[in-house]
Amino acid sequence: RGDILALGQPIGFGYSFCRIEHYQEKFENVPNRVLTIAAAQCVAAGFLSMMWVLSDYQWHFPDFGYLAEPHRVATIAWTGMVTTVFA
Repeated sequence: RGDILALGQPIGFGYSFCRIEHYQEKFENVPNRVLTIAAAQCVAAGFLSMMWVLSDYQWHFPDFGYLAEPHRVATIAWTGMVTTVFA
């Protein structure tokens, strides 16, 4: 099962780039089309991630209190800033 998931990730990632290119061309005359597509991707990824977490925890929200520790907050902030700035 893990191998199938591992194989599906690059295929899905590549397919998403094809779809992004398609919609960039389809809506080339729409202002802010890049931001709109990026926002839709963020919402979709966040929603699907939340559903995955909920399914892992029998549809109850887990306690994320451990994420409030300073070294974890700094790590998450660093990762978010670096991947955003250098992407």
